[in-house]
Amino acid sequence: GAMTWGGLYLRDPRIRAILPLIH
Repeated sequence: GAMTWGGLYLRDPRIRAILPLIH
């Protein structure tokens, strides 16, 4: 869910960098 993804973003800055690419 959203909470899981949110947790991943907070734990891995690389995912946060990829977010705008896949969103």
